[in-house]
This record gives sequence, structure tokens and C-alpha cells, in this order.
Amino acid sequence: MVSVISSHPLPADLVAEYRAKIQEHYGHSALIRQEVNPDLIGGVLIRVGNKLVDGSMEGSIRRFCDRLNLSL
Repeated sequence: MVSVISSHPLPADLVAEYRAKIQEHYGHSALIRQEVNPDLIGGVLIRVGNKLVDGSMEGSIRRFCDRLNLSL
């Protein structure tokens, strides 16, 4: 099972795109469960098993600050 977490419900075509990319990367189809977390500023978090792909705005800002050796 794959969880796609976003700040609002995602359109069906975007979910289908995520499903295709996950299938391409992992080599098998995936059942996607959508979760809504209004605390997210934007972007998505994708959880595949015990792996987390952080495509959120907060994650992007945090990685940018890490590169600049800044703390939040």
C-alpha cells in the first residue's frame, strides 16, 4: 500500500500519474490511499512501505536551509 499525503484531495489524473510513476520505479502496481493533512503548506508526501518521499514545501525549504547550513 502506498500513501499519498497532501494538503487537499488530489484530482484523479494526478493520482493516476503517481500510480504510474510508482509502478515504473518499483516494478509493480500499487494501491494508493490518499490522505489529507491540512498542515502541509503544499506538495505531497509519498509513503511506500517504510520509505518516505518528501515532496512537500516544508521539506524543500528544510533541504535548502540544510545546504546553506541554516537552521529553522
